[in-house]
Amino acid sequence: MKHFYFLILFLTVQYSFSQYGNVSTIAGGGTNGHDVIGGLATDADLSYPTGIAIDNAGNIYFSEITNSIIRKIDVNGIISDIIEFPEVNTPHGLTVDASGTIFFIDRANDRVRKLDTNGTITTVAGNGTNGDSGDGGPATSAQLNTPQYVAVDASGNIYISDWQNHKIKKVTTDGIINTIAGTGVYGFSGDGGLATQAELKSPSGITVDTSGNIYFSDRNNYRVRKIDTNGIITTIAGKGGFQPFSGDGGLAIDAELYEPSGITIDNSGNIYVVDGNNQRVRKITTDGIINTIIGSGATGINSGGFNGDGLVGTATLLNQPVDVVIDNSGNVIVGDYKNHRIRKLPSAALSVDNFSLENIKLYPNPISIDEQLTISSQEIITAISVYNTLGQEVYQAKPNANNYVINLNKITSGIYLVKLNNTENKSINYRLIKK
Repeated sequence: MKHFYFLILFLTVQYSFSQYGNVSTIAGGGTNGHDVIGGLATDADLSYPTGIAIDNAGNIYFSEITNSIIRKIDVNGIISDIIEFPEVNTPHGLTVDASGTIFFIDRANDRVRKLDTNGTITTVAGNGTNGDSGDGGPATSAQLNTPQYVAVDASGNIYISDWQNHKIKKVTTDGIINTIAGTGVYGFSGDGGLATQAELKSPSGITVDTSGNIYFSDRNNYRVRKIDTNGIITTIAGKGGFQPFSGDGGLAIDAELYEPSGITIDNSGNIYVVDGNNQRVRKITTDGIINTIIGSGATGINSGGFNGDGLVGTATLLNQPVDVVIDNSGNVIVGDYKNHRIRKLPSAALSVDNFSLENIKLYPNPISIDEQLTISSQEIITAISVYNTLGQEVYQAKPNANNYVINLNKITSGIYLVKLNNTENKSINYRLIKK
């Protein structure tokens, strides 16, 4: 008599295994324009969304560089304009601190400004005159040169990518500005030494981790670089060559990037970078491995596109993505610049509101090459998806039944994620081993 091993699979979150759902649009319909204020963000027209940020409550903020506005999508999906021209001129990067204050790049005015929770706008860096001066003095008296992105650390220090000055600047909590990376020379040098003696090329996206390490996209050097708390600069991603896209599944320092821009870091220390002209968002895990999580197809400045929503990230086309943020649930939010949309890649966060472990059995696990996987549930299972460790969907079914048998003889040995959905669209994820 054949013995079946009824095993409840271990929850995916207990392992270093990550998986995402399908991409959706959360703002914009693909038309370049500006309309719908106070309505659903998905019904609104956007115009080249650029910087993007999210607050602790889950509200999303983004800039539209051509409309010269900063807009908000609240947690109910309603869109509004919160800053408009002439209060801002061609806004770019933005961020939100723990108190809810929004810091944003007022690019054409060569300033960094903030909108506090009372609705008051003030300048925190830049005197409005294009140039490079002011180190060691008040940030509001200093000159900036087309700043791009801004970040704020837990202590309230502000970090600015001063794009055409080829520098990273820091504004301390007492309002004093100094250069912390870059000599002002357009070039590449300095890895392993002091960041202030290094050469940069048009630094772009910038973020800071909880320990105070700074990460930024050295855009025209095709690299992501790090400034540690001792002021030492190193490359953490990108070989620096002008070469086609490469490197997924390997060390990030061996990968090819093409003008990276927006960058962010999650609570676990994983780094997400927009590989702009490769039309992708890529993730660098804490062990230094890089993979694409959103984007597919050809690379190059004009090679992006749109192939709809509802696909897994690695099957989705983007069109010149610019910035990326991660919300508290691990969802990835992307500014899809030339598609005039804000897109979302949901995490595979566990939801057990109506799915309980006691109600579901999958067996056998591990599964051998000649065995079939049986799923048994007290609830109706509406959808089954199986993903590999690169986030690629390798099997899909819609059984609409309590019991279902899967033939997985075409997938190779390895670790997989099995995602189940019920009639209320609640999902639960399991780890499966294929021998």
